[in-house]
Amino acid sequence: MKTAKHIIIFLLLVFIGDQIISAVMTSLYKGLITGQSGGKTNYLLNNYKQVSILAVGNSRCAHHVVTSELGNNNYNLSHNGMSLIFHAGLINQLVNNENLAIDTILLNLELTELFYPKTPSERDIQHLKYYYDKNEWIKSKINRLSYFENVKYLFSSYKWNGKIMSITNNRIKSKAHAIPADGYVSRPATTRDSINVVSSINATKGANNNALAPSINLHKQKLIEELNELCKSNNITLLCFISPILNPIPMEGRDMTLQKYFKSIQVPLYNYYDVVNKNQELKSYKMWSDHAHLNHEGAIIFTKIMKSDLQSN
Repeated sequence: MKTAKHIIIFLLLVFIGDQIISAVMTSLYKGLITGQSGGKTNYLLNNYKQVSILAVGNSRCAHHVVTSELGNNNYNLSHNGMSLIFHAGLINQLVNNENLAIDTILLNLELTELFYPKTPSERDIQHLKYYYDKNEWIKSKINRLSYFENVKYLFSSYKWNGKIMSITNNRIKSKAHAIPADGYVSRPATTRDSINVVSSINATKGANNNALAPSINLHKQKLIEELNELCKSNNITLLCFISPILNPIPMEGRDMTLQKYFKSIQVPLYNYYDVVNKNQELKSYKMWSDHAHLNHEGAIIFTKIMKSDLQSN
């Protein structure tokens, strides 16, 4: 009898502790307006009811697309290091569950991800754990990661696992370091840019596209097609683009594969992977912070090229 009583008390304390931790972290999270652990998304939702162009992607969108150069009322909601499944989940949440009208989504894609030859792990969806009980699409993708994922979420505080320090730190910084008004985070040019560029190019010498598959990964196709359907059903224009790189490797027919695929699903694709071969300004090392990321000066040039293409189509 005593043992049963102790077990009940223990379980009750665990439940109360779980709820307290979850409530405190939720409160901290909702107050974030800086950092990439929710700050960029919160700033968007707190300050915009409608966006003309929402740029979404990884760091090669975050630092390459100067949203103010594309016009008014645009926002760059990009998250460094995240893959397509993360972007798809975040877009799904915004479109289905948030009070935000979106005219156009400008989605950054990566060749290495599109032509990945194996089944992707897609664990980046875990960075959207906050929405587990709020979004069925995100919930279903998380549950597919293992047989026990749904059991973990019986604890309300589990969605903050691995996020407590970053959220607390960003919450403290929020007042002094708010997200830029249009979401674009610039990389100012520095005297070390050329050195960093040479170093990163040397590190990639000998690289080729032989490790990539000749066809687009089926898992990525499904994500793109689900996004396309979501956008169509909500009268949102979906545009995709591939960001430039300073030392592009021959695509060996994959550019034609991309054109054919995106034409078949009726989604415009702007492929800037090797745009440096057509634009002398972007060939200069002074426009890059490393071989894969433009600095602010380069980003302005690139965004103007993109704007011209968007306006002519």
